[in-house]
Amino acid sequence: KYVTEGSTVRECIDKCVEKETWGTRIYCCNEDGCNSSDNASVSVIAWLCFIALLTLRQIASF
Repeated sequence: KYVTEGSTVRECIDKCVEKETWGTRIYCCNEDGCNSSDNASVSVIAWLCFIALLTLRQIASF
């Protein structure tokens, strides 16, 4: 996977070399599922924000 301009991009290639050039950082991983952690983190944050908004709406309606 690599990060470019703040976005994470996942791509499978035969040979990977970890490096950083022109603001793009390339990470290499060999195990299955190593790229999925970012999605899980975003899902948890989105869920917590949703619950917080619901709670604030209920407090505001009293």
